[in-house]
Amino acid sequence: MHPLHGYQKDLVNVLVESRALAFGQFTLKSGRVSPYFFNMGQAVSNGMYLSTVTRCYCSKLVEHARDDFTFVFGPAYKGIPLACSIAFALWTNYDRACRWGYDRKEEKGYGDARDKVLVGDLRDGDRIIMVDDVITTGGTKIESWKKIRTLAEDLSCGGILVAVDREERDAAGMLPSEVLKDAGLDVTAILKVSDIFHYLHEHDINGTRIVDDELYQQFMAYREHYG
Repeated sequence: MHPLHGYQKDLVNVLVESRALAFGQFTLKSGRVSPYFFNMGQAVSNGMYLSTVTRCYCSKLVEHARDDFTFVFGPAYKGIPLACSIAFALWTNYDRACRWGYDRKEEKGYGDARDKVLVGDLRDGDRIIMVDDVITTGGTKIESWKKIRTLAEDLSCGGILVAVDREERDAAGMLPSEVLKDAGLDVTAILKVSDIFHYLHEHDINGTRIVDDELYQQFMAYREHYG
């Protein structure tokens, strides 16, 4: 495992302190019983935490030299505050003026076709960066891209950026990165879940060891089974 960058450590700290990352026994939508649960809503509901989370996303974007996008897209609902805050920070800290927007969970029954599906100034020829909280199977990201790519001409996807990659294979044994690649999409995560567990197993947060040996072994067993 490579040492974490400063902004990656900052993100781990925020996820723990905000309780966006919880540990225990959690039954997921897939039916799997996980030793941890990730809820980015906890980390974006407080301005102090959101500021750090946003800085971490921007740091990852800069690190990967992704500066050719013109529109920041946040899938509803967790992606909405992320897209807004990232677009704001890109202008404030990097002099990058990007438009941003999000999709509607339910289409409006009136207005032009584009406004029924998307909130935001999407234009023909835009290169889109999609930002979201977590990658699990990749299926929802593909559906989001299919939804918005029909709303303007010559759209392209400059990539998908998420906070955490759960590093789990789907029922067919495929990783989400493989599923997305088959759909012509590229995903980057600020942190892999294994990065988080390794770091918390070796470092204290506010004087407390969050991941002890027992929890670490539970995670390794889970990863062996599903990863």
